[in-house]
Amino acid sequence: MKPKNSTNENMYSLSLILNDCATIAGLLQNSRNPILSMMALPYVALFCVEAENYLNIELLNGEYAKDITDIRNAIKIYGERFARSSKRFLSADFSQDSIFGNKLLYKCMRKLNIHYNLGVYCDEYGNVVGNTQLIEDTLALKWLNDEQRSIKSFEIGKEMGEAVGKLLTSFGHKRLPRIEIHNNLPVLYYIDANTNRKKSIFLKGYNKKVNLLILHMLSNLGFVNNLLSKLLPKDSLWLFRVRYVVTYYSLLGIEKMRNYLIKKYGKTDTVAIECERYIAKRNDLFNSDFRSCMMHYGLCNGEDYLIKDEYNDVSKNFYGLIESCYEGKTFEQLNYEIIMFGKELEKFLSKQLSIDKNQLEKL
Repeated sequence: MKPKNSTNENMYSLSLILNDCATIAGLLQNSRNPILSMMALPYVALFCVEAENYLNIELLNGEYAKDITDIRNAIKIYGERFARSSKRFLSADFSQDSIFGNKLLYKCMRKLNIHYNLGVYCDEYGNVVGNTQLIEDTLALKWLNDEQRSIKSFEIGKEMGEAVGKLLTSFGHKRLPRIEIHNNLPVLYYIDANTNRKKSIFLKGYNKKVNLLILHMLSNLGFVNNLLSKLLPKDSLWLFRVRYVVTYYSLLGIEKMRNYLIKKYGKTDTVAIECERYIAKRNDLFNSDFRSCMMHYGLCNGEDYLIKDEYNDVSKNFYGLIESCYEGKTFEQLNYEIIMFGKELEKFLSKQLSIDKNQLEKL
């Protein structure tokens, strides 16, 4: 049974899909950068899978269709149990450590931890925008050699690109919205580290599970705040969608981290205490119905159409969905609040790391 406003629901959802499709195509065509492409893949995968689901058409039918669905699902790992997420991250860490450790001339040297098993990508100010182990986990590249990694990464990107292209063609060029892409790609740098060393980029004396979780959440937030945001206008609907999703799941990860730290180190742990400050804002900033609409393209909760009649307006960003879910709050208000909160989370997490800008090397 369709909701009573199914005509509007279909029209609005199609318009949002079209907008996101054109944004992704414009972004990847105008800003060809491997770090940008790799870090954006989960959100491009989210688009491809959810557009396919909503439109009930087959967009992903290549060799890596299941992998793309898994990449989409990797967005939600921070909401999983700490034991499950940490197992995944430790597996990627072990894979990277084994690969680079085995490149040493003598196997006995591996125990010395003189090799690197982690590359962290930053902008010129030392803001983290990604890292190799997160990409390793997200794309399921564990235990593949360099050639296999290159092939798989390329083919996954190609399949997603073809899916976006199919939709663009089916919509027709005359219907495409004009998407503004800024020519403002930051110069990117990297710093190498070994996660097994006592003196590493991690400041706190926490175990590797906690440190990797912090780094990966920071990488996602930093990617949005310091890379993606430089290329799209502040009112970009796709940028808002990505920012909302990343900030929400980072907050869930912080909550899981808080629980683990209290269990492991006690209620007086300073980082666990600071986590409470951010967790307390969850209900004010995040709405379950709206979050579902950011992860999918339907605008309903079951049979209930979420856009209320008094807010239904084709001229509004998201057509009155935000006003309906947030008691009249506008897109501009919520967008600003999410931007500022995401920056707060990034600042909090970045305090747990030490990135020496003098050691950064240009990519």
